[in-house]
Amino acid sequence: METSIHTRARRTDPSTSREAGQLAPSTYHYNKIIEALKSFGPMGVHGIALVSDLDPSQVFRRMKELERFGVVCLTGERVPSPTRYEREWQLVEVMQ
Repeated sequence: METSIHTRARRTDPSTSREAGQLAPSTYHYNKIIEALKSFGPMGVHGIALVSDLDPSQVFRRMKELERFGVVCLTGERVPSPTRYEREWQLVEVMQ
């Protein structure tokens, strides 16, 4: 399993708690969303949901969290979704 950007355990928790935190649904969702954006580039919530096999509401909730962590940002573009236009998200470029 990949290293996640956010765990659901404290540094002082035993290793079993840290392992369980790695398996928490949000960590799984983060990894699926990040992989979708790496593989397909910038997309809207519905596009990410489609390729990551997550529900759009799960993706939307995680996108706001990933934005707070500095992992994703909005492109400023709008893309079509099944019912309307929605904001487009991308991974944040890491300076080397």
